[in-house]
Amino acid sequence: MISARLKAHLALTSACFFWAGNMVVARMMSDYLGGWHVVAVRCSASALLFLVLLRIIEPDQRLKWQPLGIGLFMALTGVVGYQGLLYFGVRMTSVINTSLIHATAPLVTMVMAAIYLRSPIKRSQLIAGLISLAGVVVIVSQGNWQLLAAAELARGDILIMLATVSFAAYSVVGRKVMSQRSVLELTTMITIWAAVIAMPMAGWEAQSVPARWGWQAIAGMTYITIFPGVLAMLAWNFAVKVVGPAESMLYMNTVPVIAVLMSVSLLGEQLLPSHLVGGGMVLAGCFGSVLLTQIAMRPANR
Repeated sequence: MISARLKAHLALTSACFFWAGNMVVARMMSDYLGGWHVVAVRCSASALLFLVLLRIIEPDQRLKWQPLGIGLFMALTGVVGYQGLLYFGVRMTSVINTSLIHATAPLVTMVMAAIYLRSPIKRSQLIAGLISLAGVVVIVSQGNWQLLAAAELARGDILIMLATVSFAAYSVVGRKVMSQRSVLELTTMITIWAAVIAMPMAGWEAQSVPARWGWQAIAGMTYITIFPGVLAMLAWNFAVKVVGPAESMLYMNTVPVIAVLMSVSLLGEQLLPSHLVGGGMVLAGCFGSVLLTQIAMRPANR
């Protein structure tokens, strides 16, 4: 029998895999759709899919729009804010800066969880977060520290910082809300709100950045809607409900590693020794924390 914790970690792995694919596909689509177009289409299509799933899986469940402030906050931080800031930030800064800043997400979440949820920061989680962060530094710097020294803070860097804080806030606040509600119902409600918010922004963007629809854009949006938009959101929210935001956010550092592997296989990019070393450190930090947590829980369960 698979335990709830193991299911949560499998869900986190799947979510990060889908999000890594989201980065690769989004880069391919940059010539076809603007950032707000991607967010609006993704949210609108995902909302319809969530409504269908809710009717099939939980037919007696009804959408709860109250408290209104919580729903809007989670839609703004976890979907509209995070995706919008990330899509625009990547276009204005380097991959080095983006990956480094985004890798601070577990540490930011730990601090937020300690403040908002009064969740103690475990030593294993702190060490794991630092090891994973060091691994991402190795990956994006390619072992050349001069590249890091030359990095400069730009508008894109600030947007990535805000995106990281935005998703951390979503995960922390969501932990308390998800303990009281169905994951599918809550995710559906959040996505509907996100679509309502993003659609006017896409209309405003269309005045200066017209959408270029073709089979590439349709295929890309199909992937983004189904996998990162629906499956990853459900998997992430389920995991946060089971293991909490701090432990879940450790998995976010696997996204750059998976994205590198996808870039090598799909885009033909070169795999460097620094990718192997850094990827090993990221995985060691992520799964090492899980292992230490499981070992620490055994005496209590006896």
